[in-house]
Formats: sequence, structure tokens, C-alpha cells
Amino acid sequence: MSRTEDLAARLEQANQLLSDRDFDKMVAILEPALQSIEVPDRQKFGIRIRMMLGIAYQELNRLPDARKILELAVASAREEKIPELLARSLHELALVLAGVGDLPSAIQTCRESITLCVEPHTDRLFYVNEPALALYTLSILYSRNQEPDAATAALALAREAYEARQDLPGVGKVLNQLAVLAARAGNDQAAANYFAASARLKKMIGDGVGFDVSMRNLITIAYGSPAVFRNANIQRFLQRLK
Repeated sequence: MSRTEDLAARLEQANQLLSDRDFDKMVAILEPALQSIEVPDRQKFGIRIRMMLGIAYQELNRLPDARKILELAVASAREEKIPELLARSLHELALVLAGVGDLPSAIQTCRESITLCVEPHTDRLFYVNEPALALYTLSILYSRNQEPDAATAALALAREAYEARQDLPGVGKVLNQLAVLAARAGNDQAAANYFAASARLKKMIGDGVGFDVSMRNLITIAYGSPAVFRNANIQRFLQRLK
């Protein structure tokens, strides 16, 4: 097996381990490959390996290591002019920056990732095939930075992107977050409506755990707010579930 073939095999195995959430094994497989990625014809492998390592480090709470290696991935992707890898590396770096408490930098980095996703030369992220995830992440970052209006606007765009590709789990995730923002703003009725919509969708797609979460949140709001509890639409929805 050539060195290039070995790198490709390591990446394929790491991607499976990412799906399995076995981050220690990801690190064990990818770290030995770092010494082989500086050869010019292996630069794309290098960006991918660094990005995947950054994801694993982040999940293992090794945030300084994650930040360092993702910054290298971003720099390499810029130099090599590979927008899809740059977009995903920026998205992962934004998550790490948020993790270390640098929300302004995280927001700026995530916004750049989204810009790359929607430019004509690329319509996908590496391992993520639309900009909806980055828009959803941006909404979370805005919310954490006490910018609810910007968070809601980003969620609206994320919802459009998920609906356009008929990604129902993604739509459900957005509905939940819209409900959370509405509840924080004191709009219990809107929050209840979003949680009810999320529960209906998750029941339809067979997501039992997600359905239970949405229902618990809906019932908490309904029983805590007489106006919501008396709302005819909420009552009809609750009755249908009995």
C-alpha cells in the first residue's frame, strides 16, 4: 500500500469512527499520519486529517489542541484554494472558539464559513452537504452572545435550507431552537406552538426520543401558562395524543 493509499484508508476509517463517536480511536489512527502530509500532492489529505483531528480533539475536550490544528487546516485550505474544505474547517473552528469563550471570533468565523458554502463554486461542506448546519450553528452562537434577533434570523435561513432538501430531522432541530428562543423572550404561546410542531414532525419520522423531549417541553409550558393551556390549538393537539 502506498503512502497516499494509507492516508485515504485512515481517513475512511476515521470517518466511520466519527459516526460511531469513538474519538480516542480517531486520534490514534490520525495522529501518526501527520508526519506524512506535508508532501505537496498530499495537501488535501493533510487538510482533511487536521480537520478530523480537530473534531476528535474538540469532542475529547482538548480545546487548545483542537484550535491549533484547525487553524492549520484553515490556513492550508486557504493556501490551496479549496473552498469546501475551508468552509468545513472554519465551521469546526467556530465551534472550538465558542468552546473557549471567544464568541465574537466564533461568530465571525462561522459567518465566513456560510459565505463560502453559498458561493457558486461550492454548494456543499465536506461531510456536510448544505449550509444549513452552519446557519444553525450561527444561530446558537448569536443566542449565546445575547443577540436573539440575529439568532432568529439565522434560524429562519437554516429552516429554509433544511426544508429545501426535505431534511425533516433538521427542520425539527430548528423548530426546537425557535421554541427555546421564544420561551426566553417570554412568548410562551409561540414557544408552545414551535414545540408542538416539532413533536408532530418527530412523531411522523419515528424519532421517539426527540418526540418525548419536545412533548416534555410543551407540557411544561402549557401547564405553567394558563393562557397557553387554554389555547384551542394546543388543547386539540394534546387530545389527539391521548
